[in-house]
Amino acid sequence: MSSESKIQYLREAIKGQIESFSQRRQRNKRRAFWFKMLVTTFSGAITVLLGLQGLESIRAAPLLAKNSALVLSALVTLLTAWDAFFNHRALWVRYTRTVTELRGIQSELEYVSSDSDQKPKEADIDRLFERYQSALKETNVSWQTLRDDGSPKEASH
Repeated sequence: MSSESKIQYLREAIKGQIESFSQRRQRNKRRAFWFKMLVTTFSGAITVLLGLQGLESIRAAPLLAKNSALVLSALVTLLTAWDAFFNHRALWVRYTRTVTELRGIQSELEYVSSDSDQKPKEADIDRLFERYQSALKETNVSWQTLRDDGSPKEASH
C-alpha cells in the first residue's frame, strides 16, 4: 500500500472513530447528568415528603406523602443500580479521552502529510497507525473492565 493510500485510509478511519466516540461521549454525558439530577431530586423530595408536618387536617395527605416517598425511594434504588451497572460517567470520561487522543493523532497525521515538497515517511504513518490502534485497544480494554462482573473467565483454547 502506498504512503498516500495509507494516509487516506488512516484519515478516514480516524474521522469515523472520532464521530462515533463523540456521539457516545455526548450520550453518556447526558445520561450521567440526568441520572445524577433525578436521584438528587428524588432524594430531596423523599426528605421533604417524610418531614412534612400538619397534614393531618387533610384526610389522605399523610398517607399520600408516605406512599409517594416510598415510590420515590424505590425509584432512587433502581436509578442508582442502573447507573452503577452502566456507569455513564466513566464511559463519558473514557470516550472524551479517546476523542482527544484521536484528534491528536489526526492533527499529527495532517502535519506529517502537509509538506507538499516531501513525501511523508512510511515509518511516521505506520507509527501513527499504531497509536490509533493503541487508542482503540485501550478504550476497548477500559470498556471490558467496566463491564467485567468478576465472574471466572472461560479458558481460551
